[in-house]
Amino acid sequence: MMKNKYSPFPVFIFLITIFISSCSNYNNGYKTDNQKASYKKTAEEKYSDNINYMFSPDSAFVVCYKTEEKTTDNPTPQLKFFIYDLNNDKIVFEDNSRSDKIEWINNTQLRVLKRPGIITVDPKKNSKLLGYIYDLKRNKKLPLTEPKNNNSL
Repeated sequence: MMKNKYSPFPVFIFLITIFISSCSNYNNGYKTDNQKASYKKTAEEKYSDNINYMFSPDSAFVVCYKTEEKTTDNPTPQLKFFIYDLNNDKIVFEDNSRSDKIEWINNTQLRVLKRPGIITVDPKKNSKLLGYIYDLKRNKKLPLTEPKNNNSL
């Protein structure tokens, strides 16, 4: 009888490695599902229904927003929104205004364009009336430069 030269040990190690990696992928998927449920639950608690979601380009943040219904009494409805950090499961910024549009400029900056109402002679005041850029890295509002169409709602 011939003896087998190969040991089953490498095959066993290979199977264990595949099993461990598949378990870690399963746990990552579970965490993502919980994060999704967390931001949606928060949005439903705040705005109840008709909520829209817009993810940052890298999907690290999500803007949850709702626009009031347009009526004859309210021709310029308010836009309510918050930015939710999916990695840390928390709201990082919240605002509401008579906004026309919100859009991601990049992974960490959100442009908020407003309906200005009455324009003044002072260009600095006008730029504040037109909107702002919220910078998530610096956690502050920056003055709006010129509006651009990018990844908008």
